[in-house]
Formats: sequence, C-alpha cells, structure tokens
Amino acid sequence: STRLLEGTGAAKLLQERATKGPWYMRSFGAIGWALAARGVAMGRDAPGIQLKSDARIALRRMLQTRTLEPDLRSAATVGLGLMWAPETSPDLRAAVANPANDMDLRADAALALGQDVRPQAEADAEVVATLQAATNQDGPELLRGAAALGLSLLGRPDSAPALIAQLRGGRRTSHLAGVTLALGHLGSLDAVEPLLEVARDEDRPELVRAMAIVALGVLADSEDRPSLLRLSRGSPYPVRTSALEEAFTIL
Repeated sequence: STRLLEGTGAAKLLQERATKGPWYMRSFGAIGWALAARGVAMGRDAPGIQLKSDARIALRRMLQTRTLEPDLRSAATVGLGLMWAPETSPDLRAAVANPANDMDLRADAALALGQDVRPQAEADAEVVATLQAATNQDGPELLRGAAALGLSLLGRPDSAPALIAQLRGGRRTSHLAGVTLALGHLGSLDAVEPLLEVARDEDRPELVRAMAIVALGVLADSEDRPSLLRLSRGSPYPVRTSALEEAFTIL
C-alpha cells in the first residue's frame, strides 16, 4: 500500500490537499491523509512510518493554530483520532477542556480521545478524567454526548449512567442516535429498559427509535460481550430474548 501511494503520487496529493488551498478542501484532505497514513503505517516499512509521522505533525499543528477555521481544526482532531498515538493526547485533552473552543471542535476531540487503542488497563488516566469531566450535566449537550461516547469507545462501563441520562433527556436527534449505539456497544444490562422505552415511544424521531432497536440487538448479542456473562446466571435467556422479541414487534 505504501508503494501504491508513493508510486502514483497519491501521498503527495493528500499532503498538498491537507496543507494548501481553501479550508474546506483542506478539511477533507486532512482526514484522507490520516486514513492513508493509518493504513500504510500498520506495516514496518520506513516510508509508511514517515508518512504517518508527517501527517501527525501537520495535523497537530492545525489543531494548535487557533486562527484556522474551526471546521479545519475539527478535521485535524478527527485525523489525529484515526492515527491515535499517546503523544497526541495532551493536544486533544486541551481541545476538549477549553471552553473558548468551538463546540464541534471540543466534541470531535472527545471522540478522538475515545480512539485510544491501548488496552483498557493501560488507557491514560488523564484521558478518562477529561472525558468524565466533560459529561458534567451542566455542560453543553453536544459535548456531554461526545464525551460519553468517547468513554464507551474506551469500554468504560461507568459511562452507562451518563449515557442513559442523556438518552432520556436529550433533544438532538443525531446525538441521541449515537447515544443509543454507545449503550449497545457497552453491553450494559441497565440499558435494556431505557432502550425499550425509546423504541416504544412514537413521539421520538424515527431515527432514534431505529437506533434503539439496533442497540438492543448489539447488546443482546453475547458474543465477545463479557458483561453479558451475568445473564448466564439466574434467568439470562428470557431477559435477552424478551428484549429482542419486543424490538421486533416494534419493527
């Protein structure tokens, strides 16, 4: 893949699109460059490693430059999340915590922090603390949702209560749809009833109801879901199947 990028000139094109021209083109270029760098750097070849290093340095610079368009800085945070590396953590944490930043930028940075690929036990405690602080109920809904989603991506079961509260009290359709899927991803049994409530509620947007049903399916699939092992004790099967059966009746 590195040879393909270098041989066709694609690597140079992606770099140019990310660093030159109108900001909206640079935003797409930044994400494309990050995706390419993540893919080729999975190998051990020197050009691929260099490509990832160049992309990371450039995207960090974009994020740190406050005079750039907020959307371009947001694209840089998305790219940094895709190319997750521990050295990018301070920049992303600062972006989340700074109330002067554009709200979309803060939310994108929270999701980028959730891309930490290290085992949960090794995840940066400061990353977790930053995301937990951002779920504060007094904070903006968009940021709270993104931070809770970030925690769920890290596999943090303690994010379930915040997600459930947002599911019941949130207003933004796109935010609520993401929250439902995050609850399914976590595999928390506490989410079954709240998800069923949303799926039954005809006053809810159709997208949110649909995502709640999908989340129930994800939650009920016990494969690779250690938290659902609790269902194997007591009366597991009826709990899991009743949730799915009701979801199908709603469909």
